[in-house]
Amino acid sequence: MKNNPTIKKTKLHIMIIDDDMILILSIKKMLRESNVNWKVDFFTDARVAMFCLNKSKYDVIISDCNLPHMDGITFFNIVKKDFPELIRILFSGNIIDDTQLYSKKVVHRFIKKPFSIEQLKSAINETYTEKQNYFSM
Repeated sequence: MKNNPTIKKTKLHIMIIDDDMILILSIKKMLRESNVNWKVDFFTDARVAMFCLNKSKYDVIISDCNLPHMDGITFFNIVKKDFPELIRILFSGNIIDDTQLYSKKVVHRFIKKPFSIEQLKSAINETYTEKQNYFSM
């Protein structure tokens, strides 16, 4: 993967939502070890995350598809409507083709679980770069 100077200078603010605390702890550990220059907030409930979207500015939102109270696609439909500028990445371990096709309308990327930190970083960096290039035209 090419280094992108824009990303290095920018400290991205990222929201990650998953109800699996073991996964959250694993992602935290992987991010710490990879020395990324990101501020990452973790949530286990999409409703709480939605409340926080109104309080803080985020650049990227990453959410699991299967969440209690509000699934990831419903969450991203609301985010797309209220915060269309945000990068939206969906991940899931068990997703059906129809859902995957539908989700492409509301997300920029899909990551299949399990994923490596390199896959996560690549999805974030590539999507962020595509967004920057699109808006600099």
